[in-house]
Amino acid sequence: MILSVNLFDFFLFLHFSKFIFFAINLIVNILIWSITLILFIKIHRKLLDGFQVSLYKKLILSNWSRTFLWTIIMYIHIYI
Repeated sequence: MILSVNLFDFFLFLHFSKFIFFAINLIVNILIWSITLILFIKIHRKLLDGFQVSLYKKLILSNWSRTFLWTIIMYIHIYI
């Protein structure tokens, strides 16, 4: 009986942890797309008018935030 209760608790924990990782994954994806829509599209449109070194540097530096968030998603998928 103790073993079956522990197995039930274990599977309940696994189900709950997958839900948590799904929620984190969803939030991070929404954050990535929000950053893309708000910041990167604006910078790319300004770059269409002509190349500016300052915008180019801003684009590269800002892209590290998305790289970090995509890395979080990768680790979530590896864990699950």
